[in-house]
Amino acid sequence: MPRYLLLQCRTADDLMGPHEVECVVRALACETADVRVFNITTGLPSEADLSDCDAVLMGGSGAFHIYSPDAWVRDMLHFCAERLQFLEKPFFGMCFGYQAMMHACGGEVRLDKEREELGVYELELTDAGMNDPIFAGAPPRFEAQFGHKDRAITAPEGWLNLARTPLSPLQAFRIPGRPIWGFQFH
Repeated sequence: MPRYLLLQCRTADDLMGPHEVECVVRALACETADVRVFNITTGLPSEADLSDCDAVLMGGSGAFHIYSPDAWVRDMLHFCAERLQFLEKPFFGMCFGYQAMMHACGGEVRLDKEREELGVYELELTDAGMNDPIFAGAPPRFEAQFGHKDRAITAPEGWLNLARTPLSPLQAFRIPGRPIWGFQFH
């Protein structure tokens, strides 16, 4: 059975932390014991942590934003740029994880309350998305759950845009040639 490392960015009292783990376990059809949680607000995973898993996921954040002045955010962004984008094993960034990778690697993410997406919205796959294995079997348009006030404005050079909504044209990415994806939606 694959082993997953879930990087969480949450306070100890954030009730979404356990819920996020439940959602990951359900989506991956694995056991809770197969998911190791590492809270990156208290430090960064070591090379041993990264080596001891088959895939890395970075989840949502609750109370934090990628442009927060906290030292751990700066360290995490550096870690994304210097280490996570070069993983040879699968990486999947969800919501905050998507925004962290996007920003850390040269894209622009900003607070945009006029275009916030809270609730269910229709998502449209791009041509690249319809041809990407992560969306295999998905219809060209489908509804997804959203919960963000920040949005990606530009992607790093060469990254593939896989999905869009009318309010946010960059909703999912893949780094070509690498097993690295991110979704801003849930």
